[in-house]
Amino acid sequence: MPQPTVLVSGAGNAGSVLAFFLTRAGFHPIIVERSPSLRKAGQRIDNRRAALQTVRRIGLEDRVRSKTTKEAGFAFVGTNGKRLAEFPVDEQGAMSFRVHFAT
Repeated sequence: MPQPTVLVSGAGNAGSVLAFFLTRAGFHPIIVERSPSLRKAGQRIDNRRAALQTVRRIGLEDRVRSKTTKEAGFAFVGTNGKRLAEFPVDEQGAMSFRVHFAT
């Protein structure tokens, strides 16, 4: 019996992941993309929660983590040099939020 064919519109993150899982499930995905070429640079991708679980299931977590920017987070600093608010990154790569109140 031939594999069922599924048309996937878009070769971005979602389309590529969908095609991966369709192949794993026994389907034959055909990906169509309107862009004439691959992008050489992309936008920041926030891999947390469901996205991180998907990267793990695909088996690419180590590879993705090796390409990260190792961002430490960011902070808002007042004119006096004191931190007003911080957005540090935790061990899982997720941002948390802290506010410093003046005393």
